[in-house]
Amino acid sequence: MNKFLISVSLISILGFWSCSSDVSEIETINNDTKLGLIDSDVKKNADDLTSMPTYTDNAPGLSERVDRAFENAPPMIPHSVEGLVPITMSVNTCTTCHLPDVAVTMESTAMPESHFTNYRPEVHLTDGTYDVATNKNVTQESLQGKLNMARYNCTQCHVTQANVDLAIENTFRAVYRKSDLSVKSDLSDNITEGVK
Repeated sequence: MNKFLISVSLISILGFWSCSSDVSEIETINNDTKLGLIDSDVKKNADDLTSMPTYTDNAPGLSERVDRAFENAPPMIPHSVEGLVPITMSVNTCTTCHLPDVAVTMESTAMPESHFTNYRPEVHLTDGTYDVATNKNVTQESLQGKLNMARYNCTQCHVTQANVDLAIENTFRAVYRKSDLSVKSDLSDNITEGVK
């Protein structure tokens, strides 16, 4: 019985001791002047949080290509987009340099085959209800060189690289299965990967 009481007493003491050491950490976490892992006063530095980042001012063709963040990730836009956006229904200036038939001449990155492919499944109208085909295959229909209009708004996936100071260093390093996949896509060849 004495051993039992001693064990319970020790466990209780350790429990109270461990709880009391966490109080300062909890107070730090609940401090509304701190934000996540930023080690500065949020209210004092509010102006810093609202300042706009700067972007490259290099003209198209005069900047270095940025490696993809990971295999088949949409590549970053390495040049200024001033005067090139917004993209509208009638004007997409990206296509003047990045369509495959002009990209070689312009020495720009050509849009990959995935931009000229329809991946959407067939839709059937049955008794007033639209049903999606359920053949469990990935839909992949070539548009014979015509740009898939689901890919028309380039800036929904491609963005310019902002010049910012990171509060926390990004240590992620991409690994590519082939060395050239840091600058090109093979998504059309591997679209069914992991599905079949």
